[in-house]
Amino acid sequence: DVQMALVARHIAMEERVIARLEEMIPGVESEKVSFILNAIIEDERHHHKVLKRVEELLVKGETVTEEDWWDAALGDVPGLWG
Repeated sequence: DVQMALVARHIAMEERVIARLEEMIPGVESEKVSFILNAIIEDERHHHKVLKRVEELLVKGETVTEEDWWDAALGDVPGLWG
């Protein structure tokens, strides 16, 4: 399935980006650059979590509800659901 392949490829790319940034940060002398790289890592971790949920939903196939998709996209947004 093309969608599964695309999601899996994106998940793998994010894993590599996160790992590479985690390797780089200890050697960064600038606090500002370190802050930005940490922010990028956190953003990638969030995307990674969302994509892993999307991957689960794609595996589930026809039993996926609209609520499942909304939860995958917005489920961990602070303050959104209460």
